[in-house]
Amino acid sequence: MNAHLIFMQRLLLPFLVIILVSCRQKTQNAQDKTELIKQYNYRITVDEWNGFAGFRSTFILNNQCINPYDCSEHYPRGAKPLTLYKVSYKQIPDSQNNNRRIFSPKDTTETPLTKQQSDRLFILTKSFLKSVDFNNYDTARNGTITKPYVTDDSQVKVELSYGGRSLTAYVSSINNPTIGTTQLDTLLGFLYSFKQNK
Repeated sequence: MNAHLIFMQRLLLPFLVIILVSCRQKTQNAQDKTELIKQYNYRITVDEWNGFAGFRSTFILNNQCINPYDCSEHYPRGAKPLTLYKVSYKQIPDSQNNNRRIFSPKDTTETPLTKQQSDRLFILTKSFLKSVDFNNYDTARNGTITKPYVTDDSQVKVELSYGGRSLTAYVSSINNPTIGTTQLDTLLGFLYSFKQNK
């Protein structure tokens, strides 16, 4: 009887180790099977214009209707998800004031996007919005050296809407290195890299 008890005690420790390792392995397998599910129901709007040159383009990616149950009446009818829209404008005289010119939509083109391209646009937009920094220091000066200050009439407004929240950034004088950012240049370069289809 005593030998039988000793034998059982010796088996108990390896048995517990086997159970512990098996449970840990199952937990690890369950964690490996858990994957992130990407959401695409966001809207990105990039509006770029130069009043002096008479140029304006608006890029819109509206994935907020990507699931039929997400759609509601206030979204533009006919807007397709995973489609990049480019609205081109022309300047016309203001009917209320002959000395003033306003932008009027001239043409809308659309380009189908893959989910990877939509991801890329989301990441570039988010990166630009993070690069916009507000502080009360004179960033135009670096010690005694003054950075070049370029003034032009080029402007851009970028908006990202997702999950009931929106981030918007406005940049004037895009070519001014103290205001514009490399992230903005990359974002605009990506948008203009698409050949627009009607």
